[in-house]
Amino acid sequence: MSIFKMTGNPFVNHGIYCISGILDKEINEISIDDLYNVANDEFIYRCDSIKAYTMVFGMNGPLKQPSFKGDKRKFYKNYLISLIESINKDITKNTCKENNSNCNGNSNSNSNYNTNKKSVCMVCGEEYSEDITDIWINTQIKSGLEPQKNDKFEKFIGRELFPLIGSYGNDAQILPASSKAPHICPKCLFAVNFLPLSTMLMKGKLICLESNSTELARDLVNKLYNENTKGVNFEDDKREIPGKKEGNLFYKTLMQYFGELKEYRKNLDLKNIELYIWMYSNGGTSPDCEVYEIPNETLLFLKKISRRDFIDEFYTVIINDKSRQLFENIVNNQDYLYLYPYKKFNGVSIELYEFYQREVVKRSDLYLEIAKKIAKEFINNKDKKFIDKISKGDAFKERQNVVDLKKLVYEMILNGILTYDEYMEFFNNKGFYLKTNKYDDYLPITFYINKFKEGLNGGEISE
Repeated sequence: MSIFKMTGNPFVNHGIYCISGILDKEINEISIDDLYNVANDEFIYRCDSIKAYTMVFGMNGPLKQPSFKGDKRKFYKNYLISLIESINKDITKNTCKENNSNCNGNSNSNSNYNTNKKSVCMVCGEEYSEDITDIWINTQIKSGLEPQKNDKFEKFIGRELFPLIGSYGNDAQILPASSKAPHICPKCLFAVNFLPLSTMLMKGKLICLESNSTELARDLVNKLYNENTKGVNFEDDKREIPGKKEGNLFYKTLMQYFGELKEYRKNLDLKNIELYIWMYSNGGTSPDCEVYEIPNETLLFLKKISRRDFIDEFYTVIINDKSRQLFENIVNNQDYLYLYPYKKFNGVSIELYEFYQREVVKRSDLYLEIAKKIAKEFINNKDKKFIDKISKGDAFKERQNVVDLKKLVYEMILNGILTYDEYMEFFNNKGFYLKTNKYDDYLPITFYINKFKEGLNGGEISE
């Protein structure tokens, strides 16, 4: 019987992807024994060594509870084991029910398991029998603590056990539990414990990943886990979370993944695939969450650029995209102004610029060659003062500069340097009208003028 199924909750799904990646098994192949194998001492030490744990579960989580003076790592492991035992009981009961056999519900657990008790998980929608109070008491017994068995004791699920969940005491929290404590099954509670080791920071928030492609999401979560756990010093409790100093590090990770795709799987068809990044904060008094979509067009572009020599340069462009305009422009096939010279920035490399123009803006090779021709004529026939003026990004907002350009283009046609067909290729807009009134239509010329200025040699452009 399959233990895990995809749910509608990104935190649970992300945790399941991580477990699947650690085991190198398909999600429907994961067994109870596998859960025991992944919840080992090494996993506990790694969770304790990275700061992401407290960002996911706060200081009141089972691994960091300050009021508990005993062995916190032991308590946390026992908590995970208690969850696994509870999962196993439900699987055993369901198997017996399917086989119409009489199971007595015996177990090695110290809790009083009531086979008649049923709840429905508000996350995955599945029935389960043992609630968090039973699991918590069982954990205390395993850890050698005096269990809180009195009739008044009841454990509630809050943000210290499940990210961004509402609590019984405060309905104003994000994703509130309304008028009662949330019911969450042991499987979902177990899965989210794998979030800290498979996340990174983006814009100062933790991320979890969701996609309509299980393969893509699983591979990316697995890559994050491998990077987070590489070279862990198990006694170091101050290991920083990746992305703290680079707010857009995930995009570099994504492009690296596409570059290493053959190491993960032979092929991944990105057709119609989209990726969603849940950026969230679960700590303090102001939990927060926002979802950022990476559309299919952007994924395809990132896959193509990941195999190019200018991948690091493009990552720098992403870092400097403070307004998040870049990916919106890619989706809409629009030019991006920050590829061009601006103040002391002389623009991106010609290779990256032309790649973007072809793949995103859909400008032809002929179009770009014509822009180069015009730029070279400007440099070869104008003085330095004029070239410096015309090379500014907003130069063609001035009407006189447009007049000078048209005059130069006319002379190029008369002198046979530019053909009429080339003129139509550059200025014609889908065969309807000549696009000579907007300054951004001239930006490719501005770009090449700046690049060719660097190659001036005795007044001529060095080829």
